[in-house]
Amino acid sequence: MSFKITQILTPVDFSETSQEALEHAIFMAKIFKAKLFFVHVIEPSSYQFEMSEMVTLNNKIKKLAYDKLDELAAAVHVEHGIYKPEILIESGNISTQIVEAADKIKASIIVMGTHGVSGFAEFFIGSNAYKVVTQAACPVLTVQRHASKSGFRNIVLPIDGSHASRQKVKYAVEFAKHYGSVVHVVELIPDKEPGTLHKFEVIKKQVNEYLDAAEIPKKNKLLVGENFAKLAMKYANDNDADLIMIMTEQDESLTGFIMGPSAQQIVNHSQVPVLSITPEETYIPIGGM
Repeated sequence: MSFKITQILTPVDFSETSQEALEHAIFMAKIFKAKLFFVHVIEPSSYQFEMSEMVTLNNKIKKLAYDKLDELAAAVHVEHGIYKPEILIESGNISTQIVEAADKIKASIIVMGTHGVSGFAEFFIGSNAYKVVTQAACPVLTVQRHASKSGFRNIVLPIDGSHASRQKVKYAVEFAKHYGSVVHVVELIPDKEPGTLHKFEVIKKQVNEYLDAAEIPKKNKLLVGENFAKLAMKYANDNDADLIMIMTEQDESLTGFIMGPSAQQIVNHSQVPVLSITPEETYIPIGGM
């Protein structure tokens, strides 16, 4: 099944990275002709109020937030010529409400900043971005501070030996078609043993054939090392990449799902935007993959 972007959800808290993520979301909505949704989450107050006072205060905050977002949505509509974004104002835990909002609108993708100062906590392990990436059913595009370019001309597609890793290819095709991208197929291997090299020759052939069938321009690079995350990020930086696509490599723990170490490292430290994709439970190989 192909991947299509029709509904885009972006959390807005008016911080710097929220604004940069919004610019990516607007550009994406334009080129995919998709519907854009803003979500703003109001956290419960830590102060003690009577119930009636709390309700009154919450309603006032919601109205202020809605009015500000409605003004922004109108400006986006006029300036960029897209459908006026719809507004969701939610109360509660930030990451939970973002994920629930995505489910509510059947979002194709969430586009969000990795840091925030006026509503989002620091986005590292145990924080909102980590929780959204690991809990959302749809892909999540995370944008670091100063990642201001809105297009994805060079997409890094790290491939390891797992079947889940190759699920990214259909997403790469969809993005590359719309953004006019070159896909950099970066094969990550731990050693150059004959068995390892043979296995990856097979994988590379499958991935390349799929990209060729979709008429997507590509480059191939074989990288050897133990830290796949560092290898992928260095390649991205050295080749002026605009996007890295990863699988969240989720493992189940006693407290739910945790992100694999390579994915976690890339989301936290990549200087370019990262598209995190949750592995499909039932994986149907594409073209023999």
